[in-house]
Amino acid sequence: MSIDRRPLARWLDHPAMRRTRTRAVEPLGKLGLPNRPESVRLARRFVELIAEVHGVGHVAETAALLVSELATNVTRHARDASNPMFHVAVGRIGDRMRVEVHDSSPQLPIMRRFDAFDEDGRGLCIVRELAHDYGCYPLPSGKSTWYELIVWRQAVN
Repeated sequence: MSIDRRPLARWLDHPAMRRTRTRAVEPLGKLGLPNRPESVRLARRFVELIAEVHGVGHVAETAALLVSELATNVTRHARDASNPMFHVAVGRIGDRMRVEVHDSSPQLPIMRRFDAFDEDGRGLCIVRELAHDYGCYPLPSGKSTWYELIVWRQAVN
């Protein structure tokens, strides 16, 4: 499969996937939400509030846009009657803010082809273009899709 004639690596083979768990994440907040379309707005607001509280309000809008794309994917493609919730976790890794969306579906997301007339299918492409890093990894009961934004200045020694 390819997009714009560029081959796509399988998500699990992507370098971002391999380094997913190699860095320690400082938790900043976690929120469980019902897996319904109305929850996307709450996920956006949660990420905006975390950014404001931790002094990185300058990226709140971008962070909220990206989490809304991931949360929308969950509400459209990962509905599970046995586990009607998904979680949004925000953390810090060095100079980066990391946002993860955990859901109960084991199906990894697929970046789709789209054209100018499509009304949907752009979410992962938006994440790819705006995030400094992104990926997805399987969990024992589902998956986590994540992105990172460079938001804090790194201390110079």
